[in-house]
Amino acid sequence: MRHIKYILLVLFLIIGVRNVYAFDKTDKIYDYALILSSKEESKIKEKVDKFIDNYNIDMVIITVKHYNQDDLNSYLSEFYTQNEFGIGDNKSAIIAVISLKDEKEEVEVRTFGGATSLYSDSEIRNILNNMSKKEKYYDKLNEFIKYSDSYLVSDDTKNENILSSINFIFIITASLIVSSVISLISFLLHKTPKYKDIDISFVKEGTLEINTKVDKFITTNTKKKAINDRRE
Repeated sequence: MRHIKYILLVLFLIIGVRNVYAFDKTDKIYDYALILSSKEESKIKEKVDKFIDNYNIDMVIITVKHYNQDDLNSYLSEFYTQNEFGIGDNKSAIIAVISLKDEKEEVEVRTFGGATSLYSDSEIRNILNNMSKKEKYYDKLNEFIKYSDSYLVSDDTKNENILSSINFIFIITASLIVSSVISLISFLLHKTPKYKDIDISFVKEGTLEINTKVDKFITTNTKKKAINDRRE
C-alpha cells in the first residue's frame, strides 16, 4: 500500500511538472486536458505550423486541468519562459490556453516578445470573444488561429498601402524634379543672346580732336592810278 502511495505521488509530481515543462519545444500543441481527438490535433498542428512559417512568430496551444501557479496568466508566463518559446531575437510568440481546472472553463491568450507590439489589447480581447462564442474546444482553437492570422494580414495590407503611397509620392516628386532640371538646361542652352552696342567709329575715345578753322578776310582798298600814254 505504501508503495502505491509513492507511485501515485511520483506520478502527481510528474504531471505537475509536465504542466509547466513541455520537454519538447518543437511541439506546439500540448493537450494535457485530453480534449482533442488525434485527428483534430493533427489539423490544428498543420494550421499552427503554417502560421509560424508565414509570420516567423511562435504559436503555442495548451489545454490543462491542473497547475500549481496562482492563476492562468502566471502559468502561461512560466510555461513560455521555462520552455524557451519564441522566434527571433525578440522571442516573438502568441500562446492560447484552455483551462478546465476545477471543472471550470477559462481561456487566456497572451503575446510575448516582439509579438506584443503586433497585437493591440482590443485585438486580443476580440480573439477571446470569438473563441468564447464557440462551444467545441476544437472550434475555439480554430478561432484563435484564424483571428491571430487575420490581424497580421490586416497589418501587412496597411503597410503595403502605406508603402505604395510613399512610392507614388516619390515617383511624382522625382518626375517633377527631373522635368524641372531638363527645362532649365534647355532654357540655358537656347536662350536669345544679348548683344552689346557696337562702336563702329573705330576711333579711340580721347584721340580725336576737331578744330574749327575760321577764315578771316582783311578788307583791302584798291586804288586806281592813271597811266599816261606818252609817245615821244
